[in-house]
Amino acid sequence: MNNGSKFQTGYIPDGYTLDGFIDEVRGQHPTLSFKYRPIRSQDRAVIQDRIQKAQPSKSEEIKASAIASSVIEWDLETPDGEPVSLETKEILKCQPTLTDSLYLIVAGFAPTGINPEWNKAERDQVADDELEKALGGVNANEEIAVKN
Repeated sequence: MNNGSKFQTGYIPDGYTLDGFIDEVRGQHPTLSFKYRPIRSQDRAVIQDRIQKAQPSKSEEIKASAIASSVIEWDLETPDGEPVSLETKEILKCQPTLTDSLYLIVAGFAPTGINPEWNKAERDQVADDELEKALGGVNANEEIAVKN
């Protein structure tokens, strides 16, 4: 049984970080590699409640603030190649589909993408984890081992 990796965890201890990746969407944004502290369930509930009750522009500011407090490093650059700081005001300038994808990952609503630079074992682990989620928590590798 695998309770965690650098891409997922079932328990979030203080200071724990995960690696994340978002694929390029041609015509919208480049790939994004990042390291983040997952948002815990109680915090996510508060954030979601405030997003739902806020005016549209304020709800985007809340999302950007949640991203700024969760993401600890990323490789996002300006069109001139300068690093983009992890501040709410800068996150609000990001491509909306990138911001939405990033929020969904850090808040635990969506899985990270698979970074082609991760080694094969790391990529396989993410793929196995996603298959396990799709099978409702059944670990396909354990099932195959039991059947053989």
